[in-house]
Amino acid sequence: MTDVQAALTVLGRLPARGGVPRADLAGADLTRAQLFEAARTRAQLFEATLTGAWLGEANLTNARLDGVNLTSAGGLTAVRVAVARGDAGTRLPDGGARPESWPPYEPPPDPSGGGS
Repeated sequence: MTDVQAALTVLGRLPARGGVPRADLAGADLTRAQLFEAARTRAQLFEATLTGAWLGEANLTNARLDGVNLTSAGGLTAVRVAVARGDAGTRLPDGGARPESWPPYEPPPDPSGGGS
């Protein structure tokens, strides 16, 4: 985890350059990561694992959160979530208000094929 956190810190400190993505973290395992410096405007976080991650200082403006489970991520606020982009698979913490611009949450299909 120390190596991942070091890489995130470096990504967050790189200067912004037009046309050069700095935060393509799609599919990354960011369990317990501190994203306050790495998650920047337009970060690509779709299908990333953010279990126990801290997003308290993250700028999530236009960040892609498609398919991300944020139920145990810390530091989320309604304002921080509202400026991000989520899809029907984006899961917010219990009691977290879903932005009106996002589609309603749809749980993933049961892999066992069972239903209710």
